[in-house]
Amino acid sequence: MTGGQRKVVGKVDLTRHGSKGAGKPRAFSVRMQSTGGVNYLVHNGPDLINQHLGAGRVWEPATLQLASMLLQRVRMPVVLDIGANMGAFAVPVGKWLGARGGRLLAFEPQKMVFFQLCANLFANGLTHCDARRLAVGEAVGQIELPVLDVGSHANLGSLSLDREIQGFKGRLPLQSSQVETVQMTSIDALDLPRVDLIKIDVEGLEFEVLKGARQTIERSDFPHLVFEVWGDSVPQYRPKREALLEFVENGLGYEVTRLGELCVAQHPRRREFDVVRNADKTITFKPVQRPVAED
Repeated sequence: MTGGQRKVVGKVDLTRHGSKGAGKPRAFSVRMQSTGGVNYLVHNGPDLINQHLGAGRVWEPATLQLASMLLQRVRMPVVLDIGANMGAFAVPVGKWLGARGGRLLAFEPQKMVFFQLCANLFANGLTHCDARRLAVGEAVGQIELPVLDVGSHANLGSLSLDREIQGFKGRLPLQSSQVETVQMTSIDALDLPRVDLIKIDVEGLEFEVLKGARQTIERSDFPHLVFEVWGDSVPQYRPKREALLEFVENGLGYEVTRLGELCVAQHPRRREFDVVRNADKTITFKPVQRPVAED
């Protein structure tokens, strides 16, 4: 699911107005970019992920490597991508799953980013993947979401749905005057029969997502979890981070390996590897040695 192939497939220019007071209209362009063996619709705005993929670089290859290793022995695996953004994880993993009869369900609440996600699934013919424009949390309900300008915002994926985190992290963009109401679900409310891996990247709402997934996790015999936590650079987040890890380890019984801000949780009943992050930021997988049963 990794690679360095770069190819511009096509380009479309659209004229749109910039932010209020900019005076002159500016060109907003989109194009198809082939990166790592898959196609992405990217735009020319300053968004971090779009810029990265648009330059022909694979986004977070270590996370893609983790997914493939954790699922390599699973027959017809089912993956949830919570906080899918424009599909930098969902598209390459979805392509990998397709060859194995697997399925992927992706969630993204921001409207324009969701449209881009759908375009990327479509551009790669991933008919076994599905995308839903929903926020995911602890319970079913609604949530207000700032509407970000995709043509001017530098990091569309940094938007947190946690109001407290928006405040101390400064993540609520002051230039956004629009707010929209988005439907929220919990994973348990989806009543999924089985899940094999849950990837979560929701900017501080990971605890709520997992609390709302407990029944699904137990019913699925404790699927692998891959999620992010903020480091010590965000001291206000530490209490919630510790509560999250306490819930995963003691509430759900997982063993958690921290690779910087990335966490890999494997349940003892399904543990496949010891995961080690090397000094060069690559990841080494060491198969778990299980005791041989005595006659």
